[in-house]
This record gives sequence, C-alpha cells and structure tokens, in this order.
Amino acid sequence: MTEVIGTHRVAALLSVVHGDLWATARQEARQQALTAVQLLDRVDRSGGHR
Repeated sequence: MTEVIGTHRVAALLSVVHGDLWATARQEARQQALTAVQLLDRVDRSGGHR
C-alpha cells in the first residue's frame, strides 16, 4: 500500500513540476515572439528591407 501512495505522490509532484516548466516555456516563447514583432515593427518604420 505504501508503494502505491509513494508512486502517486511522485506522479503528482512530476505533473506539478512539468506544469511549471511548461508555463515558463510558454511565457518565454511569448516574450520572444513579442520581441520579434517589435523588431520587425522597428524595421518597417525605419523603411529597411526585410
């Protein structure tokens, strides 16, 4: 019985950690996308070539 509870705890912990990592990765990707959009915007305004 103890093993089952232990496995459950580990699985729950892993899912929490994975969720945190996923949220961080998503935030990072969103930030990079925003930066890319801002850079393209700046290039457009300065009349540069793409």
